[in-house]
Amino acid sequence: MKANRGGLDALGKTLVPHFRGGITGYWDLAQDNLVLIDRRIQQVAYSLTWTRGAQLLKFGGEYRWSKSDRVTANGVDPQFNFNGQFSGNAFADFLLGLPQRFTQGSVRINEIRNQTSSFYLQDDWKAHPHLTLSFGLRWEPFFPFYSAADELTVFRPGQQSRLFPSAPAGLVYANDPGIPRGGAASDWNNLAPRVSFAWSPFGNRKTSIRGAYGIFYDTPRFHEVSHFVNSPPYSLQITVNQPRSFSDPYGGRVNPFPYAPPASEQERAAYRFLLPVTVGLSVDPDIVAPYNQQWNLNVQRELAPSYLFTAAYVGTKGTRLPIRRELNPAPFAAGATLANIDARRLYAPNYAGIISYENVINSTYHALQLSLNKRFSRGFTLLTSYTFSKALDGISLEVDNFNGQDPLNLRADKGLADFNIRHRWVSSFLWELPGPKSGPARWVLGGWQANGILIAQAGSPFTVVTGQDRALSGAGTQRAHLVGNPFLNPGRSRQDLLAKYFEPAAFAVPPLGSYGNAGRNILTGPGRWNLDFALFKTFRPRESWELQ
Repeated sequence: MKANRGGLDALGKTLVPHFRGGITGYWDLAQDNLVLIDRRIQQVAYSLTWTRGAQLLKFGGEYRWSKSDRVTANGVDPQFNFNGQFSGNAFADFLLGLPQRFTQGSVRINEIRNQTSSFYLQDDWKAHPHLTLSFGLRWEPFFPFYSAADELTVFRPGQQSRLFPSAPAGLVYANDPGIPRGGAASDWNNLAPRVSFAWSPFGNRKTSIRGAYGIFYDTPRFHEVSHFVNSPPYSLQITVNQPRSFSDPYGGRVNPFPYAPPASEQERAAYRFLLPVTVGLSVDPDIVAPYNQQWNLNVQRELAPSYLFTAAYVGTKGTRLPIRRELNPAPFAAGATLANIDARRLYAPNYAGIISYENVINSTYHALQLSLNKRFSRGFTLLTSYTFSKALDGISLEVDNFNGQDPLNLRADKGLADFNIRHRWVSSFLWELPGPKSGPARWVLGGWQANGILIAQAGSPFTVVTGQDRALSGAGTQRAHLVGNPFLNPGRSRQDLLAKYFEPAAFAVPPLGSYGNAGRNILTGPGRWNLDFALFKTFRPRESWELQ
């Protein structure tokens, strides 16, 4: 194979050669060559509680410093993907040696840092013997993650870097004019109010009504923003669409590997960028902290001694949730092929893929929750609960690349969340079976206990995809065309359901140059149930001994 390795070692550790890649519908060799992660957190927190009459006041704050040092070498060997783009069958493409895409990269060493701080106050007020009110406010400014070595790259169309003057316009770095250390300005106005109440309307402690509303800010996870060095000159990541062949993927192109980033001022000044540039991660200049609004209202009633029934409505709305979006897709045009994707991109010819970390996704969740709790008495306890819910979002998975269909039309990806379960019933019980407590019979008939957990739930939604880049855009996971009714009667026999759960003839491969019109997660898979049951026998040969 005419391909050099992206690197021979990482921090002195020799890298074992690994072939990586996948054949759609057959296998995916996604093993890691070497990934070293060192994550640490240092935290300081304080709190103060003050009771005054009917009020309980709480004040506090927290400061947290975090680091994530990550060495990643899982792309130093060639990675090929075969998806049937040429013959219509992915395995046939593999046998022909015709990959759809070829990627390779150098070792990446990220040293990510983050600081967070928060302050809160809360007032729990016993306004009446049967009414308690709670008011709170939390302030959580958001400080963008940054690189300890200031090796952060962002894409800002038209701006020229002074740090690396030979970089193509748009590729700029931390400490360039107007580029903060974290790529975006800090977000200071994150005030999160909370309010709740608990009311016993009849004063007999058998009925209670509770409600609450609050705003909760979030901080990105390290793995979402740990790709700052995935852009040149700090590392080099190459993607070749429709390479010449399996054996000669760089045919007609410069093979830049093995690669070492410039280490001195002279090397940086002499560095020349290999075009088109792949930007592994750019931070959007308008990034802010994502947040959730959560609210609930529930009624509890003691139906009989030891029996407690609860009915609740729970809602959540996520706002400005994160996504990695492709900023540089290739619009379809006459003569478009896989091979000329980079030539058709929006920022061609200087740029290939540009992944941008943004806050543009929203989500909603609504649920009716019912539960019955029989507290332990007379050797028996039971907890059973039912949830009827619906969750919507624009993306559910946290992945390294854009996982939607069309990066220029994110609204088309709104649908049922991947984790949406419409119906879910969970029951658990513990029963100490009645039996003799003394005499010879207790050794056989006494001391038995049964317990179990039963879970029954509806299925999860799923999406029908093509497995191909039919839009020839070089981005996303593209869906199929919907040409008929995909839904079949769920009341059919088990054999019929196993043979054909939905109607595959209702889907077709979209015409070349177009996206599929089928929605995201329009089908729901089969439900499932699971029972964990246990039966125990307890022996007590002595009062202080117990054998089970």
